[in-house]
Amino acid sequence: MEIEEKKKGFREYLERQYSITSFYYLHLFGHNFGLCCDLIVLDGVTIKHLDEGKIKHIFPENELDSLKHMIVLGALSKIMVLVESFLRFSEGLSKNVRDVPKNMLKYYQPRALNASLDKIKNGRLDLDEIWKIFAFPEINCLPLTEAEKATVTEVLTHSANHIKTFYEKIASFYDEHRIAYNKFKHGLSVVVGLKPKISGYDSPAVLVMDMQNKVESLRCRYLQARNTLPDEYRWFNTLSIIAIREKTFEKYSEILADLKTLVQGIDDNHFVRGTNCGTDYMPKAIPTSKDFPEGKFREFLDIADKKIHPKTYLMPPPEFNFELEINNPLLEEFRHLLEKNNVVTLYMQPSAREEGKDNTPLA
Repeated sequence: MEIEEKKKGFREYLERQYSITSFYYLHLFGHNFGLCCDLIVLDGVTIKHLDEGKIKHIFPENELDSLKHMIVLGALSKIMVLVESFLRFSEGLSKNVRDVPKNMLKYYQPRALNASLDKIKNGRLDLDEIWKIFAFPEINCLPLTEAEKATVTEVLTHSANHIKTFYEKIASFYDEHRIAYNKFKHGLSVVVGLKPKISGYDSPAVLVMDMQNKVESLRCRYLQARNTLPDEYRWFNTLSIIAIREKTFEKYSEILADLKTLVQGIDDNHFVRGTNCGTDYMPKAIPTSKDFPEGKFREFLDIADKKIHPKTYLMPPPEFNFELEINNPLLEEFRHLLEKNNVVTLYMQPSAREEGKDNTPLA
């Protein structure tokens, strides 16, 4: 398919394969996901600047340590929210891309989240799903020789297997930290600013206390010990201890970088697939492990440069903006609510086409 044909036909292809809403939502999600990752990085910058005395404050030293620990818990919680969004996003893409916005905006039941995590941790996320999530092309539809198709298949199959390892690492991270995340969201049964007395361990720590009805409900690795908590804490039977040290931040940074890279790759790949009508394209993001033969990957790039890229339509990414027109008498009420509450919610009444009858829009 020639570039000029793609320019003329890609919107029809998007409507048919994605729906225009779903296609642009993918890009909106990817853009905002990256911003959220950068926001979490700023939590680390805040702690660093507090340590270096670059932020003026009036907190005594022991209270400052507690505040920094709360910042760590806040950063962890934001990472966990991103993991949940990433898993929901991936699940939708692996099924029907047209339904991604609807699935993302519905409440994510814990049962569905656990099912996704178990699927990943038990090795049941198969390559076909990865292929679909990351918008890898249909090899047989590429204008290549059989030998060239074999090379492309080898590289993309390796990439799909490598991507699976990222999913497994992210799923494990989520389960190991879910007690701290849940108690930060609900209950705040956390003790911050601790300097625990543990033989061979002298780093500051956060203690998170929880109550589990049965040990089988724990989804993380755990140690069993006698309950030696003081009487005032006897209701709790589960402790999660987070070390506040450089390695902790390194792990958070690693997971955050993985998440950002994966979502950006998904966004980029679907964008090039959609604007090229699903034909004569190569995915922009193709993660590979360090041990993959460099010569084989160069061979793959040479094939793409000679046979695919000359036919690839490169459209600039969209920029999101909208103008909201509000007609009287709604405008006066809109201004009143915005002035009173600093927020206004609009429910967009369905159009006549959607309802199948005449309809006068309110805004």
